[in-house]
Amino acid sequence: MIWDFWERIRQVDSELTSHFRPLHGAGHPLKVANSQPVMHQSTWGGKAVSENTKLSPAQEYDTLRDELSQSRKYVFERPLVIVGVGAALLTAERLQYGAALPALLTGLLLFNYWFTVNRLMSSARIVAYIQVVLEGGTEWRGWETSLREYRIWIKDDPEVKKQIVESELNQRAVPDALMYYPPIFLIHIAFVVLCLTVGFLLTINQPNATNVTATAVLVLLVGVFVRYCWKWKPSKMRSLIERNIVIWQHALGIKGRRSEDAVGGQ
Repeated sequence: MIWDFWERIRQVDSELTSHFRPLHGAGHPLKVANSQPVMHQSTWGGKAVSENTKLSPAQEYDTLRDELSQSRKYVFERPLVIVGVGAALLTAERLQYGAALPALLTGLLLFNYWFTVNRLMSSARIVAYIQVVLEGGTEWRGWETSLREYRIWIKDDPEVKKQIVESELNQRAVPDALMYYPPIFLIHIAFVVLCLTVGFLLTINQPNATNVTATAVLVLLVGVFVRYCWKWKPSKMRSLIERNIVIWQHALGIKGRRSEDAVGGQ
């Protein structure tokens, strides 16, 4: 059953990867205003970029698409690897202090869930940048330069900026779900519940001090996990791309300061 579910996940991942395959090749209408190649001193996709290397909008498009693909790969595979290793350890032999293992697995799942949300936010920022800049005809400055403007804008009076984003968010463009996030969200919940159940059963069967302490830690980790699940539930995450589109438009000067002045004056 687990392997059938895993194959289904891989199939969805394959479909998403095919859907987001770079399209800027022959015949692709990628037009960017002022799209002269610029010179960077950074690293792109694991490849060193020297001062003499010129990066074009099309190359940047490829690099960002590749990063999106890598993010999906990590998101799908890591939780299953964590639980697979844990299940193998639990079934290999009867451990005297076995309740410590569910606590350890829950900690790893909590970290992986945080990592997944972090990658999802990064992906939403990239997708919005591609739509606004590389496919939207906005003046092209390069990813790193634009990202700096993005960070400056959101950190300058964040409460006002939050109101601006909420007021200008295009609800009609928000998807019903953020594609692969809801199943990943449910997978993490299912695995954490399983760890909690196994931890309690092992402690009941072998109620030594180590197992009791491990179960207490497990309960605390589950509490933190529940808090994050509420904060990052799918209904709140599905508008990430549209929110980032609003931020990019303001950060890059596509929209004027009228909305900022209006909100700030309230």
